[in-house]
Amino acid sequence: MDKPNVKKPGSTEDTGAADSQMHYINSAYQPLEVMQRLMSKDEFCGFLIGNAIKYMLRAGNKDSASKDLTKARQYAYWFTQVKLYDKVVKPGADSVSEDFEIESLFSL
Repeated sequence: MDKPNVKKPGSTEDTGAADSQMHYINSAYQPLEVMQRLMSKDEFCGFLIGNAIKYMLRAGNKDSASKDLTKARQYAYWFTQVKLYDKVVKPGADSVSEDFEIESLFSL
């Protein structure tokens, strides 16, 4: 299994995502992959949307607002991919698309 890049090409920001933290990179399995296998679709979607909400609400209070909002956007993207398209989340490969708008969550 190839290890993901620590940072996206051209990026200087460490977002704190699993693909940029050595304790995740060095793991045999990503926690999200295990959770998605063990949880029902509804349970996993609840986890994803809960994390999106958490990062939106704490933005700027723990890490930088930019870092927290990037995480919120990633979890919201994964939520839509699982909820609407029954996709399997691959944390190192499934980065949020540039055209994804977090506001789209509120129309689901």
